[in-house]
Amino acid sequence: MEDTSNKMNLTALITSKCTLKCKLCATYAPIHPSPCHYPYEQITRGVERFFNSIDHVRLFTISGGEPLLHPQLPEMVDFFAAYINQIELFEIITNGTVVPGERLLQSLRFSDKVDIMVDDYGPELSTKVPQIVDAFKKYGIKHRVRKYYGEDAHYGGWLDISDFSDKQRTEKENEELFARCMYTTTFKNHIFIINGTAHMCYINKQLLDFVSDDPSEYVDLMDDTLSATDIKAQLISLRNRRRLSVCSYCNGFCVDAERYTPAEQL
Repeated sequence: MEDTSNKMNLTALITSKCTLKCKLCATYAPIHPSPCHYPYEQITRGVERFFNSIDHVRLFTISGGEPLLHPQLPEMVDFFAAYINQIELFEIITNGTVVPGERLLQSLRFSDKVDIMVDDYGPELSTKVPQIVDAFKKYGIKHRVRKYYGEDAHYGGWLDISDFSDKQRTEKENEELFARCMYTTTFKNHIFIINGTAHMCYINKQLLDFVSDDPSEYVDLMDDTLSATDIKAQLISLRNRRRLSVCSYCNGFCVDAERYTPAEQL
């Protein structure tokens, strides 16, 4: 089993609530069965156990839903700051609809490793981009604006992974699809923490209640019987998988797949 722990990236989803209702949302926020802000204690405990098991991550991303909606985001940033020596880059992805408050802006000044990603879906949707950029500039916080509209939209647009009908593929075909999927290419060695469990793919029972719950396909960071060594071994095993059960129902989140207009609203 390849030890990939020195190459890992981490994303923590802190909420399934969002200000937009994007038809092709990669975290399924508009169709989440019970949209909620995940509890502070669950989020911080999961992140703590991850960093107690993995020495170093290249990128630590806070995402959602829309993470700036979470009322305890400033306190989370303060908590995450304790692990900054294990992080190369600390990122929050926001959709350009929520202007950060002063409390959050003050917290984000803790390190020059902070770099905020503002996704701009055009002036009709991402209505607060100018104010958000001004706020980050005022507080000296690094930020980037990613253009997601028009003919030159980032990456050519979004992918469609909304069809979960049974594709009737063989196990080999699913493994071939998985080998081309961005969760094993672009997002190779990426771990996603969602409500206390660690996954290698967004498509899981935490976000979609009809997905099967296979314990071999996630790591329960809330399980106090697991040591740091156990968690590390399970995370590495997860990242070395050749397929997931949901692959049988997924189109594949693949670089060469057809692109669609980003952020079309339901």
